[in-house]
Amino acid sequence: MSGLQINAEPALLAIETSAAALSVALRIGGKVLTRHLHAPRAQSTLALPTIAEVFEEARIAASDLDAIAFGRGPGSFTGIRVATSIAQGLGLAAGIPLLPISSMACLAQGVLSRKSTGQVLVCLDARLGEVYWGLFSAHDGLAVLQGEERVDSPAAVKQPQHGFAFVGSGMSLSDAHLDEIRSAAEHRDTALDPDARDLLVLAADAWLQRKTVAADEATPIYLRNRVVSR
Repeated sequence: MSGLQINAEPALLAIETSAAALSVALRIGGKVLTRHLHAPRAQSTLALPTIAEVFEEARIAASDLDAIAFGRGPGSFTGIRVATSIAQGLGLAAGIPLLPISSMACLAQGVLSRKSTGQVLVCLDARLGEVYWGLFSAHDGLAVLQGEERVDSPAAVKQPQHGFAFVGSGMSLSDAHLDEIRSAAEHRDTALDPDARDLLVLAADAWLQRKTVAADEATPIYLRNRVVSR
C-alpha cells in the first residue's frame, strides 16, 4: 500500500487455522501473546472469542495493530476460509492492511526454528489421492520456498538430495514413494500443525518488504478448485 509507514517492530496479529489447530499470536510492544488450541471443526466458533481474549490480555483493540497476518493455505478449505474471513473482517473494521502468509511456509518455519536442519519438505494430505507439497530452505532464519507449492499425486513429490526434515499429514499416507522419503529424512512429524508464533516471524519480514494487501483484496490459496469437505 502506498504511503504505508513501515515500523521496524510492527504490532501484528497472526491467525492460523489451515489444519486442526486454532492458533493465534499477538506481538505488540516487544511482547508476544499466544493461544494454540486443538479445535478441529470448532475454529469458526472459537476464533473470535480467542482473539478477543488475547486483545483483552494485551489491553488493545484491533485498531492498535499495524497489520493482521493470516495463514492463506493451502490446507483445509474450511479452515483457510475461517482465517481469511476473520482477518478481512477485522482489517476492514479497523482500517488496517493484511499479510497473507503461506501455511506451508509457516509449518516449515516452525521446524527450521526448532530443529537442526536446513531444509523442510512439507507434504499435506489434499484428499482425492493427492498431496500439497513444497520444499523450503533456511535463509537468514526464514523459511524460503524453493520452486513452487504444488498439488500432485504422491509419486510426484521430489525428495531433497541431502539432509532434510519431512513433515505434514501427507507423509502418513500409505504410499511406497512417500515411505522412501520418510526413511531418508533426518526429522519427521505427521501431526505437526502450523503455529501462529511462526506466522508472526514470516509476517514481520513480509511487513518490512511492504507485502501488505488491502483487507478486501486478500485471498486464500487453495492450489486447486475442487472443494473437499473436511
